[in-house]
Amino acid sequence: MFFMYRYLYLQYPEKPLTSYITEVFGKYLGWMIGLCYIVYFLNISMRVLRDFGDLLLVSTLPKTPLLPINAFMILAVSYILFHVIEVI
Repeated sequence: MFFMYRYLYLQYPEKPLTSYITEVFGKYLGWMIGLCYIVYFLNISMRVLRDFGDLLLVSTLPKTPLLPINAFMILAVSYILFHVIEVI
């Protein structure tokens, strides 16, 4: 799988996966595959957020509601992504 992604990246170095997949598979099929790709990774990120929030809830912050914990993590990640490498 890695070599397939690497080969496609070398063929289309300036475009993201969701952009050049429409050129490879056509307009409509590429759009559907790109949408499935985005939904899949959104699902994974939501699961990781929920799992990490539950871990913090059970281990460290038992009386805190889950929403503020997850909201803080989303804000922290957004801040880091907005300010790129300077924050790290």
